[in-house]
Amino acid sequence: PATAGAGVGLLVMVAVLVLVFAGGGGRRKKKVLKQWAQYAHENQLTLTGEYPILQLEGGGKGINVRFWQEVQAGDGGDDGETTAQVVSEAAVSIPAEVGDLSLAREGFFAKRGRTFVGQDIKLNDTLFDTAFIVKHSNAKRVFQILTPPVRDALIAAQQKLPDLEVSDGMVRLRGAGTTDIQRVDFVLSTLIKIATAFTKDA
Repeated sequence: PATAGAGVGLLVMVAVLVLVFAGGGGRRKKKVLKQWAQYAHENQLTLTGEYPILQLEGGGKGINVRFWQEVQAGDGGDDGETTAQVVSEAAVSIPAEVGDLSLAREGFFAKRGRTFVGQDIKLNDTLFDTAFIVKHSNAKRVFQILTPPVRDALIAAQQKLPDLEVSDGMVRLRGAGTTDIQRVDFVLSTLIKIATAFTKDA
């Protein structure tokens, strides 16, 4: 059954779900749509779109949330066949001014094929500094943004979602694999907790 619990209905949410299923026909389609409709109802969201591309949206306290999945073509290997990989991404906007803050776990940018340009700013917090690399155009401002409650929230969340990052004013998570309702609920709940932590000392 669908689960409520993200508390997402209290927040602004825009989510696009590209749901990929192997077989199951019309009966599977009806079951999936019923589950997502129940989740939307329990979280005070509106479910729209055409199967298998569905959208959830709602309104509330100024935090914008997006969740979607996309199918990316990959190299099939020696047999020359093309494979498909489902990639999911969630992004929750931070309801505070954080400028050009970029933050991710050590090695994350290299794993994504991206270069971390600029100084890795240290906050004199051994646990946090070893867990994350931090970039901002104003090093002094980072100490005001990454307060102890924010750092605690990020450290706690990283234990559950190792590849979470902060960029473009949002807390993000991207990964491979299909995503069910329970996983969506868990990811959004976790990212929302981080985003709201930024406002505690604002």
